[in-house]
Amino acid sequence: MAYPKVGIIVLNWNGLQDTKECLESLRLVTYPNFRIYLVDNASTNDESKKLKDTYGDFIELIQNNQNLGFAGGNNSGIKKALAENCDYIVLLNNDTIVHPEFLKYLVESSMSDPKIGIIGSKILKKNQRDNIWFAGGVIRWYSGLRVFHRGVHQRDVGQFTALSDVDFITGCCLMIRKEVIEKIGLMSEEYFLYFEDIDWSVAAKRAGWRVVFEPRSVIWHKEVSESAELSPQKTYYLVRNYLYFSKKYASWLQKIFFIAFFEIYYGQLYLRNLLAKKGQHNHMLLKGIRDYRAGLKGQLSN
Repeated sequence: MAYPKVGIIVLNWNGLQDTKECLESLRLVTYPNFRIYLVDNASTNDESKKLKDTYGDFIELIQNNQNLGFAGGNNSGIKKALAENCDYIVLLNNDTIVHPEFLKYLVESSMSDPKIGIIGSKILKKNQRDNIWFAGGVIRWYSGLRVFHRGVHQRDVGQFTALSDVDFITGCCLMIRKEVIEKIGLMSEEYFLYFEDIDWSVAAKRAGWRVVFEPRSVIWHKEVSESAELSPQKTYYLVRNYLYFSKKYASWLQKIFFIAFFEIYYGQLYLRNLLAKKGQHNHMLLKGIRDYRAGLKGQLSN
């Protein structure tokens, strides 16, 4: 069996302990031909040096001199991996733990069909190891462009066992064929945070590639608690980027449904924030809409 070269991009931003645990799990991977590109997005406290001192030649360190966001940071690693002749690129969140055979199954399934352009793992919750976080992504194009994870919060009891085509793969664990990147380009940096992976998946599908979910490949994700409050900054990026995504990909009819859903959903969120006296959240919600209308992209401006 041939073993194509895989470049695994792990992005670190002030997440030293999580990144170490992720890298330790990668030491156990059974697939024989991969290289880890550890991209540090301008972390503080010499985190990049500490990681290099600990892991040496096990990682190839790429240091960005500023926080380039999810897409920009990953793109730094992708460029390096492609320059070093990687056949596949894996994006892997630093707050994950991988099964030793996760990469074997991704490559095996991808090689079974040259039209598979993007493929992703089954992702379980780290703190509830039999509970699903992601089993493929779905976009409801005529229901307000709502996006969600199949199986989320369900127990993993064998309901997702077959390789299946999906609408998107999360950037938490996403493998993409180099030929897809050569055709559709790198991740879009206009978002900075959120929707980049969905954008990439949709672009790949519209270019004729399959986007699939591989349930045999398993990782665990340290999901943020559901009780954790949505930050004002996250509200901003979700609102603004949701609008950009709809403008970029929705048909005129889909946009009509989207506008109705958007106004109802975020109108209700605005009222809830008002009653809860979360003025900063509403400020960022409105700023997201204003910045979209002004054509402002990338990192949140002051």
